[in-house]
Amino acid sequence: MTVLGAEDEIVRLAGQLRARGLRTGVYLGSSGKLAKQLKWAADQHARWVLLFGPDEQAEAVVTVRDMVSGEQTQVPIAEVAVNLAERAASAS
Repeated sequence: MTVLGAEDEIVRLAGQLRARGLRTGVYLGSSGKLAKQLKWAADQHARWVLLFGPDEQAEAVVTVRDMVSGEQTQVPIAEVAVNLAERAASAS
């Protein structure tokens, strides 16, 4: 998960994902630059990255980026845990 503000919400969302059995990492580096955070995620072999920047926060959505295809979709924040669990199940 990238950290672009709203740290409390990110930590809460990470907890929901972990509760569903999804391995979840939260960027803890000092860089607020998205490119560095995406590189970190790639180095961690993340399949999906969650983006929750100011635009997403304003719309109560999370952008889910598939690190294999590069495809991005927006998912309502309340549905992210279920959405990713379904993606993980279908990717297995």
